[in-house]
Amino acid sequence: MYRMETRTNQELLGEIGHRLRRERMNQDLTQDMLADRTGLRQATISRVERGNDFTVETLITILRALDRLENLDVFLPAPTASPIELAQHQGRERQRVRPSRPDELVNTGWQWGDEH
Repeated sequence: MYRMETRTNQELLGEIGHRLRRERMNQDLTQDMLADRTGLRQATISRVERGNDFTVETLITILRALDRLENLDVFLPAPTASPIELAQHQGRERQRVRPSRPDELVNTGWQWGDEH
């Protein structure tokens, strides 16, 4: 098996769809039953399971109906600031990132009136 980082987006969508299908089947649910639980159409469930594009909202809806919403914490844990970062910012979490030396401020030698 190859690493997730080398997979295309479409391959990853297919893998997510496959895993959702396996979980649905492990819970002895048909696509129609899951559609009833979610309020989604059966065709939407089928498209997701085939790896077609879907929204994050659709994914959350399906995970909630399968009682697997806690898996989002594994997928994307809540970020925390490191102690060093907190010390650098006087105990406050950063609100934005600013480059230390923006490229557009670097002197390129060009001046108004110069030809291209």
